[in-house]
Amino acid sequence: PSFAQESKGTLVVAIESLAAQNFDPILEGRPGHAHYQAPLYDALVGFNLTEGGIGPGVAERWEISEDGKSWTFYLRAGLKFHNGEPLTAEDVKFSIERIKSEESVTAQAASFRRIIASIEVVDDLTVRFHTEGTQVYFPTLFSRAIFHDGTIMPKDYFEKVGAEEFRRNPVGSGPWKFVRSVPGDLVEFEAVEQPHWRGNPKFKRLIIMQVPEQSTRMAMVRTGEAAIASITPEAIKEVRDSGLKLVSVPATAQ
Repeated sequence: PSFAQESKGTLVVAIESLAAQNFDPILEGRPGHAHYQAPLYDALVGFNLTEGGIGPGVAERWEISEDGKSWTFYLRAGLKFHNGEPLTAEDVKFSIERIKSEESVTAQAASFRRIIASIEVVDDLTVRFHTEGTQVYFPTLFSRAIFHDGTIMPKDYFEKVGAEEFRRNPVGSGPWKFVRSVPGDLVEFEAVEQPHWRGNPKFKRLIIMQVPEQSTRMAMVRTGEAAIASITPEAIKEVRDSGLKLVSVPATAQ
């Protein structure tokens, strides 16, 4: 059976803030973006869920040149955006150039402008970054464990519809497709139907709700109104005492 037939139901996640609720990765520099952009988009470098730190993302592996002046990233084969377009090195080049553009307000935009001399498309699945000097921790800058500056966007779709339409109807390559956004309230996604390297969702729908009060978020989990809620460190003891399951990922900044 196809994945679409296997997934069912709705997963509700209650979080403190949806920040600016903006789906253009270059226009969001605050931490709130991570919750609602990570389901939709993939990053060039991922993170290791069990051990923490960086791990494979859109790029399966990467290496520094002998002279230390460039990094080469080797992409996964067969990746597709939600509109069916293939994800290639051209999309990686386009995305990082957007993120380092003068219009960008992301956390690493200024660093990228300073340390990335040029981006070279070697072939469809290989992209090379030429750097100013030797950048030992370069791949870390593209990992969604730490920043969202490695977010990969679809070049052809963006250039066809323009920035405003892209922001209204974003297209990524993550395990969830964008459905709708209700400002200050919620974001809704639908599971992709093809196999995804990050793992396929077990639910058909994902709703991320903005619920500012922590006590309300915890109550929603107790009553079943939400399955997951974000908490602050001071709530850990209360969560454990009430028998709810506590989940954390080591060595992530978000």
